[in-house]
Amino acid sequence: MNAVYEKPRGMANAITKTALKFMAIAYGNIPSLKKYLKTQDGWHDFSISLKTEDNKVAQSLFFK
Repeated sequence: MNAVYEKPRGMANAITKTALKFMAIAYGNIPSLKKYLKTQDGWHDFSISLKTEDNKVAQSLFFK
């Protein structure tokens, strides 16, 4: 997991960061979820980003 932009602080930002970290751990370590990241052509590379208009919440998660 790589953080792209971590400047904003606050409760909503902390909750979002925790949720994305949980997703990264779950999809990286639980075989029943990990199977969704692979196809016959290989592994999927993708990112999930959440950002509010006022930049109070800004988090990104990259699966490589």
